[in-house]
Amino acid sequence: MSKHINKIFSMIQTELKSEKVELSEAKAKVLIKDFRKAESGMKAKKKILDNLLTELKAIEKLKSKAKKEYDEASDFMEIYGRGKDRYNSLFDSFEKKAKELGINVSQIPIMKELDKSFDDAADAYRPLSSIIFSVRQAYE
Repeated sequence: MSKHINKIFSMIQTELKSEKVELSEAKAKVLIKDFRKAESGMKAKKKILDNLLTELKAIEKLKSKAKKEYDEASDFMEIYGRGKDRYNSLFDSFEKKAKELGINVSQIPIMKELDKSFDDAADAYRPLSSIIFSVRQAYE
């Protein structure tokens, strides 16, 4: 009888081992499925991120160019700003001298040219000043 019990016990052990193997195989299949899903997702995300990285690098170049252009525009605006004060002072001085001579300041050729250049610069300044702040915000 003990042979018979040992045989049954051995069969049960074999069956349990077989079920353990089947359970391990099932776990392995689930893990394989997870790895395949992760692989597929990672490949797709790499393509997307590669494209985004390329676009971000292009944006950085644009930001750098915007900063350079902003700095240069600011320099020109500063030249205009400094010149505006000098223009007013020079205009007043010429106006006094013209009155002493009994002529209108706008009859002096250099003042006509100065007025025109000042007005042209002012006309260029206005639209630039309205956009310059937005440009600075965009590259910061």
